Order: sequence, then C-alpha cells, then structure tokens
Amino acid sequence: MDKFKWDKYADGAVSFYPYVGHQTATMSDNMCLLRLEFVSSRQQRDEDAHALQLALSRAQIRELAEGLLRIADAPHIPRPQTDSRH
Repeated sequence: MDKFKWDKYADGAVSFYPYVGHQTATMSDNMCLLRLEFVSSRQQRDEDAHALQLALSRAQIRELAEGLLRIADAPHIPRPQTDSRH
C-alpha cells in the first residue's frame, strides 16, 4: 500500500495540475532548490503559472530523479473499467 494518499475530487478522481516547467539551483554543498511550475487548468497560459519551490538534499534529488526515471520507463497499464451499475 502506498504511504501517501492522492488528493481527490468529491467524485473520486485524482486532482492534478498541468506541469509547465521547472528550474533548479544549488544552495550549498548538500542542498538544492527545485521550482516546479504549473497551471491550475489547461486553459491557463504558461505565463500565469503557479510554482512550488522546494529545498532538497542531493540525496533527495537523486531519489526523486530515480523515481521519475522508473515511471518514465514503465509500461502503461490501463486501469480496469468498472461497471457503475454495481
């Protein structure tokens, strides 16, 4: 079981925001900055993006990079369709 829970809408669908870019910077020998830019809807323009700015250790950056590479290389497995009548 995942130790993290996904945020969901009332109908049970996972809520998410479209990614538009990122920036990185080093802060110290062991700390890095990661800025993830996103928009709140597909209709929103990139220049109106919001951002989440994170400070991560180099070990956390490596862990994140490895996780992103794993999912980038993973085969797509479609979710099973459910019968809403039951």
